[in-house]
Amino acid sequence: MTTLQTRNAIQAALRNTGVNQKLAFVAYDTCLMGGMECLGDFADVTDVFIANPELDYGDGWNYQAALATLKGTPSMAPLEFARREVESWKSVHRKVMDQLYAVHAAYDLTRYSQLEARFLAFASALIANLGSEAPALASARHGGIHYSTGFTEVGQTTDFVERHG
Repeated sequence: MTTLQTRNAIQAALRNTGVNQKLAFVAYDTCLMGGMECLGDFADVTDVFIANPELDYGDGWNYQAALATLKGTPSMAPLEFARREVESWKSVHRKVMDQLYAVHAAYDLTRYSQLEARFLAFASALIANLGSEAPALASARHGGIHYSTGFTEVGQTTDFVERHG
């Protein structure tokens, strides 16, 4: 299921149940869901998004702590809950890989349109000024670590790339 399909399902559920407001938050306990390409799909259904833009090598969420926080203070603002959940995540992810890639994050999607505008301006400026650096950029992009979204792309060049270093 893609993020767009998930967003569409959430919108349909809200519409079909007569709920005329966004969800308090949307959260993912999986790898690579906190990237720019995912955020835009959820800006229409929530103002708070919790996800990891990197690979999550650890044990995932500390559900006991997260749910205890919600149970103890059900009226807590969603952004405050997200902040606390991220801190809770960090407190239980102590393995070396978690420390290297500890980027579990809370996103304030009320600011997404500003981010998108700045990102598009950056991309336009990059393209306009690329000039003789285009081959080097293409080479760097091709040399990145390609990952897939399904078994059919394993071992193939995809649109999804991680670049470290």
